[in-house]
Amino acid sequence: SMWVKWVLLGMDKPRIRGKAINKFVKICNYLKDLNNFSSLMAILSGLMHAAIYRLRFSFEYVPKTSAERYRELKELTSYEHSYAAYRARLHKINPPCVPYLGVYLTDLMFIEEGNPSSTTGIGAVKMINFNKCRLVYRVIAEMQRYQQIGYEDIKRDNAVVRVITAYETMSDEEMYARPLQPEPPPEKPAAPAATPAPAPAPAS
Repeated sequence: SMWVKWVLLGMDKPRIRGKAINKFVKICNYLKDLNNFSSLMAILSGLMHAAIYRLRFSFEYVPKTSAERYRELKELTSYEHSYAAYRARLHKINPPCVPYLGVYLTDLMFIEEGNPSSTTGIGAVKMINFNKCRLVYRVIAEMQRYQQIGYEDIKRDNAVVRVITAYETMSDEEMYARPLQPEPPPEKPAAPAATPAPAPAPAS
């Protein structure tokens, strides 16, 4: 996420940023096909950060097909209805898969906060709340299920790792303060010159 923001904020022209955004969207679509939802969420988080979202003229340079794909990816990863669209897709695919950890952590947090760890039994004796234990088990078991099968045909590329990890850490305040070239609207193609009307035929 931070790498995406660092890359885009380091560019000084809307057209160049638009090309980079288009490239990031293509990477996101490829990650979706690989079922790598963790990296997909990270890149989309960078693209949707307020410091990037304000670059509206840069987004105007993104091709329409890529902009539509970007919209579909945002719908897939939307947090609405507790990530309903993402959960539906996740439960239809077959591993290998890298799920988004944030959804599991959110589920565990709600289970912890919404269920007492113990209940009161006969004679006011405290008993372990096994229903809560079962809920926690289901979340952890699903995570473990996706750890059983890995990607056999994908190898670590150290050159790519160096590029992704070589960025400056910036706070939100620093990102907003980063000087940016004013973003004029995209250039529109010049209107075709008017064709002169044919001269009237001479009178006979």
